[in-house]
Amino acid sequence: MHPFGRLAPTGLAAAAALTTALALTSCTDIEGTPEDAVRDYYADGHPAIAGTLLLGGEADAISDAAAAHFCEEYVGTFNEFAERADGEVSALASNLTDLTEADIVYEVAIVETTQDGETATVEAEVFGPTLPDGTVTTETRTLDLAVEDGEWKICGPID
Repeated sequence: MHPFGRLAPTGLAAAAALTTALALTSCTDIEGTPEDAVRDYYADGHPAIAGTLLLGGEADAISDAAAAHFCEEYVGTFNEFAERADGEVSALASNLTDLTEADIVYEVAIVETTQDGETATVEAEVFGPTLPDGTVTTETRTLDLAVEDGEWKICGPID
């Protein structure tokens, strides 16, 4: 009999335990949940992007806000949009002179989340912003998310 023959089952059990621990650790390294990412986007990201467009801020702010909430490959879309929007921002803002950054507030109710590992789809009811005439918009949005650098990010257009 091999001198380590008796240890083999113990070694296999230890290897299995280590593999399980590593798998669980990789799952717990993800910051937040898909729902948190959607709420954060509507609390911080979308108001920053919309505020920049509507109130005439710097186009670079659009890219910065997008990078915080969207997958890297999708941020390029915002970069192109920001460059194109530079000349259009003041024309757009002139039509909304009564709107302030404080008006760009959203409430989010999560309707359904479907998650498969490090990808998810979140359907959310989005209330806001309140328009200058007092109207509150309400829309149902579907967002596809994926984990990128340990965080949930929106990956694609918001339907």
